[in-house]
Amino acid sequence: MEVRRPRWASFEPLLRTGWHAGLRAMSMYAVWNLSTIVAARIDAPTLAANQVVNQLFIFLALVLDALAVPLHSLVAGELGAGRADAAAHIGRRSMRLSLWGGASLGLSLAALAPFIPLLFTADSAVQSRVTGALLVLALMQLPGAVAFALDGALIGAHDMGWLGRQAALNLLAFLPALAVTVRWPQLGLMGIWAAQLVWMTTRAVVNHRRWHHLTRHGFHDRVMA
Repeated sequence: MEVRRPRWASFEPLLRTGWHAGLRAMSMYAVWNLSTIVAARIDAPTLAANQVVNQLFIFLALVLDALAVPLHSLVAGELGAGRADAAAHIGRRSMRLSLWGGASLGLSLAALAPFIPLLFTADSAVQSRVTGALLVLALMQLPGAVAFALDGALIGAHDMGWLGRQAALNLLAFLPALAVTVRWPQLGLMGIWAAQLVWMTTRAVVNHRRWHHLTRHGFHDRVMA
């Protein structure tokens, strides 16, 4: 049996991709952890309400990711077969479907915002904070739909390096928005989630610009045929 020594040339691309994926994940966790820190500094009801809204955010994000995850393989498969136009079409169509899903989730969440807090707590202070933040979360579903779908498309286009770097840069939009609530804590949970709305909108805008750039230039060397 032939024994092969490990080769750096084989591992280096995987390690580089892993670094970019880790940078992206750490940047996202920075948003959620900093939001929790600010909520805890305001008062206990705000912290409790933030945990409720954060869990609902994760649940809705996973629902929308049902479209984004298949894009990893669909886009990569088309590019691997040398069909850049088909990859671009899949990305555009999936983004439209994701927008429809995001709009449906947002409208449903806005309609149910006065009632959802009742499922989690009997504390009126927490309930009022959750209701207000859920209205912001409802608005977040539209930019979130674009950001999540194009995350999947860009991963399929082997663009994890850009996604990792851009995730760190997106903090430059989030931090000043969050600082407003640090300065004026009376903005409360709505201020914290408004900062996350700014962050999500930034993600949607830059992802859309990147996808448009790649498709306009035929994906360059990402077409692997």
